[in-house]
Amino acid sequence: PAVLLGFERANVDLLLFVVLCFAGVIAANFRILVNQLIASFVIACATILKIYPLFSFFALLIRQTNITFMLWIIILFFSMISVWYYTHPLELGYIFGANPVPHDSLVFGGGKLFYLLFNSKEYNVALTLATITSVLVGYFISRNISNLGDIGNRDINLYLIGVSILAGAFYFTTNYDYRCIFLVMCLPALLKMRVLPSVNERTRLITNSSIILVVYVAWAEFPLISGHIVTEYIEQIISWVLLTSIVSIGIAMLRQDKLSVLTKFRSNLY
Repeated sequence: PAVLLGFERANVDLLLFVVLCFAGVIAANFRILVNQLIASFVIACATILKIYPLFSFFALLIRQTNITFMLWIIILFFSMISVWYYTHPLELGYIFGANPVPHDSLVFGGGKLFYLLFNSKEYNVALTLATITSVLVGYFISRNISNLGDIGNRDINLYLIGVSILAGAFYFTTNYDYRCIFLVMCLPALLKMRVLPSVNERTRLITNSSIILVVYVAWAEFPLISGHIVTEYIEQIISWVLLTSIVSIGIAMLRQDKLSVLTKFRSNLY
């Protein structure tokens, strides 16, 4: 439904989805600087079209272990963004001046739950506290997620890009349901985690739960179950649980990245 809604609206988000998938795939080879520069260039172009792909750049950057590569892709990315917004100052005014109200029936975002509860500006405070709580809970859950070494760089890149966009959009702003298309990026890694012999039962439980929640959230606007205030509350609460769950897996992936780098460093010393 998220994809079909995007097609119905002929939205540029579908183009950004394809572009960001390409960036995640091409950046999977960390040893080639050209690949990283192309990925950085592509994400910068996407960020110029709409601001939220900016989150995917940090997901790409945080996996880098080569300092030289990091500097080059940062220089390229922020040079492109700076030149664009310097020559289009009205775009910045629009970005910082926008103040969407999360009450539409097709909205997918963390603020909607608190707008339903408070119906006032107080939901900003509640959203901030809930976001901090969600990230902290995700961090502690990630400590129980075991070895994910058999998942390839490509699937990890796609997962982290999808999660960063969803989490950034969900925690900090308001979006329409077709942004749920970025859940598709998370599925290859989640489906592989279900069958990896290296993962423990807790990891398998978190993975299976995430897949079930992805299906529910993607179909939550199905006409037979939508339209009632109770289902809106349930949908938003489940969305928070889903975001916390998939963020915890993303944190576990990043932790494993750092451990593998540390292991290689120690082996080189000896």
